[in-house]
Amino acid sequence: MSLSMKRIFAIVRKDRKDSMKSANIVPVLLIPVGMALMFAYVMPRDLDMMFEMYVGVILLNLLFISGVVPANSLAEEKEKGTLRMLLYTPTSIAELLIGKNIHYFCLSLIGVLLSLLILQVPISWGYFLVAVIPVAFFCIVLSSTVGLLANNNGQIMITLFPIIMGMYFISSMADLYNVASFIQLNAFYRSRSFTMLFM
Repeated sequence: MSLSMKRIFAIVRKDRKDSMKSANIVPVLLIPVGMALMFAYVMPRDLDMMFEMYVGVILLNLLFISGVVPANSLAEEKEKGTLRMLLYTPTSIAELLIGKNIHYFCLSLIGVLLSLLILQVPISWGYFLVAVIPVAFFCIVLSSTVGLLANNNGQIMITLFPIIMGMYFISSMADLYNVASFIQLNAFYRSRSFTMLFM
């Protein structure tokens, strides 16, 4: 069975309208942009912390918008009973999942770009294609899986919160490790022992 773009975009339009009405989804969409505004205008511009702030804002966008919102949307559909009604239509499960997730995938990428513009960071399109898009896709898949398995928003938060916090802390530690290894490598190159290796 082939995918119908007409049905997929009908689901995208329906999900866009539903997400703007939901009391659970709108605050989650605003948190990363609010953090970017806080970092840009309230926090002091310390050069040592700027890299961590930028990575943190990008991760907040990806983890909150791609990681939490699709699961909340699926849980709300299950609680209202509209997910079952959608399954009785000629729409396939693949079209349903693609349609529900395209909206949040695009929102997370727009959120990252908006946050980087607020922080006045030059956008590296190579980094965006290699790092941001795959992480957003992974978060969407994880969130959709949890959203399909959970029965309500409480179960989603209990399941996703430790996973998202773990991903955030692991990526933060990786950033600190990269900074520390760069400092050590820089010190090694500048030391006399490096020049003695080639003499």
